[in-house]
Amino acid sequence: MSERRIHVIGAGKRVLGTVLPVLDKVAARLALAGLYARTERTMQAGGGERRVRSVAQLGAGDLGDGDLIYLAVAKASVPEVLAHLCRLRPERLDLLIEPPVVLFRQLGAARRLERFHSAEVAEDCVELPWLDVLRAPRARALIGEARRVVFQGSAYRYHALATMKKLFACDVISRARRKRSGAETARVDVRLKNGALGRVLEPRDYATGSFVIEGTAGSISDDPRGPDPGRVLRPVLEGGRCAGFQIGGFATTLDAVEVDLMGPCAAGASVTSLMEGMKRVGLLRLFRRVLAGESVYPVFEALDDMVVDFLLEKAGFFAASPFTSVKSRLGRRLLEGASGLALRVSRPAGRRGLFS
Repeated sequence: MSERRIHVIGAGKRVLGTVLPVLDKVAARLALAGLYARTERTMQAGGGERRVRSVAQLGAGDLGDGDLIYLAVAKASVPEVLAHLCRLRPERLDLLIEPPVVLFRQLGAARRLERFHSAEVAEDCVELPWLDVLRAPRARALIGEARRVVFQGSAYRYHALATMKKLFACDVISRARRKRSGAETARVDVRLKNGALGRVLEPRDYATGSFVIEGTAGSISDDPRGPDPGRVLRPVLEGGRCAGFQIGGFATTLDAVEVDLMGPCAAGASVTSLMEGMKRVGLLRLFRRVLAGESVYPVFEALDDMVVDFLLEKAGFFAASPFTSVKSRLGRRLLEGASGLALRVSRPAGRRGLFS
């Protein structure tokens, strides 16, 4: 018998390509109790048929004490689904929600998360397996203390901010600036409270992207064209699969389930090009932590990432203060007020909801 049951709300690309394949690997401990979307249907996924129920039909009787809800619907529909779940005795349920949790104009809806027994965020970028290398003493000796990262087409908006927080072990972004250089190109510069720096060069393109991490003793990169082969982070290739990551004669390994989730790996592939598989492994690790009773990614951290990203998109600049942080009570009130105004300005006319 499985230890826990999970109900997945959403049946889009993220669920089909990442969530369901990962859940298949942990089914013995976390059984899929229900899959829900806007409309009831049967679809092909994972080599077989999956029954999808209408989320409007999800009732309290379908949910048992201690069940886990995984919420991965279109961002605009999140408040509506949360409102529905809040009518189903959510205090007995744990919630795992996709980042960015809510859009800025929906910020007030995040209060509904307080109704659940627990609520955390499925930010798989904080568990990307290449980060294992940087935790190893032998690899850390190559760069010393990491102080700067440059993501060249290899990170995306709020996910990039979460990755920086994890990489530099600092959860406070002091300031950031976004400068456009073309219709699709931009540079985002970020400073964290501990002085670490991050740069994201847009647009995102995992097929060709790369990253460089600079430290007090040197730098490393995942670009195979790097001038020093001993400082290039590479996949460990075994039987056409990624079995781990290596740099400077040191390697980390993935377990058999993680190797399977990574999928095929071509010779010469860069770490960044394997992002789709790495995100599946990251989600697997989040599920394992949930099953172990451990925290994953806090809601306030994900909301902080969302607010910073929103302000960079709209104003091009962010500076930390009690007025701009969802982590402070004053900041939450002010930002919720601003988000309410944004909602009134941007609410689309005639949008079809999940329950209409």
